[in-house]
Amino acid sequence: MDAWNHQNTAKAYARLTQTCPFYSELAVTLAEHLLQPGDRFIVDLGAGIGVSTAPLRRAASIEADIWAVDPADAMLSYGRENENLHGVRWFCGDIEALAVHRPRKSVDVISCSAATWLKSDFEAFLGHAVRMLSPNGRLGFTLPAEYVGEIEHLLCPESIAFSRAVNQVRSAAYGGGDRLDESPNFGSKPLPSSIDGLEDRMIFSGFSKVQSHVFEASWTAYDRALWYSLPPVLNRWLNGCSNDVQEKAARDLRARAQELPPVPVRWVLVSGTFIE
Repeated sequence: MDAWNHQNTAKAYARLTQTCPFYSELAVTLAEHLLQPGDRFIVDLGAGIGVSTAPLRRAASIEADIWAVDPADAMLSYGRENENLHGVRWFCGDIEALAVHRPRKSVDVISCSAATWLKSDFEAFLGHAVRMLSPNGRLGFTLPAEYVGEIEHLLCPESIAFSRAVNQVRSAAYGGGDRLDESPNFGSKPLPSSIDGLEDRMIFSGFSKVQSHVFEASWTAYDRALWYSLPPVLNRWLNGCSNDVQEKAARDLRARAQELPPVPVRWVLVSGTFIE
């Protein structure tokens, strides 16, 4: 996660979320799905700069205590200085660190918008969530559909055109050669290979009322190129290249993207209620 812990990364991510509404819309959908009247302690895991924290703050009661949790202090610092969210505590750490600070069975809602797939151990993630959630507490998270085997949207002409542009830029950055595009993967242990498998894993961990919903949207190709231009993402698809080469490749991809059609995206929203 060190690649996310830089001011430049926080600023680049803020620019992306300002031009592309996708992450805000995803976070709003998750907040609306999870929160209920009377929720008093709410955790936003992988809060970053606060894009996912803001809709939780708006939807929760004024008395609710909300913790924005992220291992990248630079991201949290940007959110703390720019979001101006009343009643939010910005906590630097991950779910393991949070579990040390929170009593057992003391959290009403754990929301993890667009960050679960970054976890290296999904089983441990669920275990820590179960430890902290109160009876009838809720866990909800979102992740790219392709991470659980849903790849149809990647096979359409628009997605193929963007992937081809990425491959051409990458090949030029490496001085030629045949390199296939792969979505940057930050985890070390694979998630279940299907949505059903993901639901089964939650049920096995002690959750009931497990539900999944597919969230469909489209990005402009330029916004997608902005995501590929984020420093941690650049380091993945242009691993080993110098900063100058990476920056040139990012500029080239953004220029090519202006001529490309919008790209469909599919994410999965999963939620469950913990019954002790």
